[in-house]
Amino acid sequence: MFEITYNEQSNQITCAIRSITMEEVIHYIEYYKQAVQQAKPGFIVLGDLSLSRRFPQQVAVALASLGPISQEHGIAKWAFYAPSVTLRIQMKQMFGSMAASFDSLEEAQAYLTAPVKTIR
Repeated sequence: MFEITYNEQSNQITCAIRSITMEEVIHYIEYYKQAVQQAKPGFIVLGDLSLSRRFPQQVAVALASLGPISQEHGIAKWAFYAPSVTLRIQMKQMFGSMAASFDSLEEAQAYLTAPVKTIR
């Protein structure tokens, strides 16, 4: 069970996953692509995994394909709200430094909305 929404005003995609099976992954990826196509370059993504458990390996591999898709469309920041340490570790394995994981929704949202610092 999952939900993907796009907020045009904040240019934010929110993905909430309670559970996801391999059969649902195809639909999830299609809905995510639709949201990314609506978003403007510089969009942000909040992954709400607060009610989720660690993904089966084949699901994790399939979902990891969202990283390159997001980069191709100009993602600025990606944060996961994952109270579970095992989920935070799995997100790090799936997306590397592209996404940050937090144990509270407030921390994740603060990260996404903080200005990007440019070092010259």
